[in-house]
Amino acid sequence: MLKTLVKASSISNLTDARYFSAWEVKWLGYCLDPDSPDFVRPDQLQAIRSWVDSVELIGEFGKQALPDIVALLTIFPPRPCTAS
Repeated sequence: MLKTLVKASSISNLTDARYFSAWEVKWLGYCLDPDSPDFVRPDQLQAIRSWVDSVELIGEFGKQALPDIVALLTIFPPRPCTAS
C-alpha cells in the first residue's frame, strides 16, 4: 500500500488501470480530449470503468468547448468521491 496519495495520468488501457489499482493509487486520470494521442474512446472508458472500482476516475480535458465536456459527462456521469 502506498503511503502517499497518487494520481496516475493518461491511463489508456485496462492493463494499466488494473496495475495502478493493484498499487492502490487514489486517482486514475483518463484523457477525454479527442485531439490528444492519449484519448480514451467512450467504449474503452466504459470497459475500464467496469473493471476498477477501488479508485476514483478523473476526466482530463484539453481545450474542448464546455458543451463537448458536458456531453461527455452525460455519457459518463461522475461517481461520488469518497472522503479520505
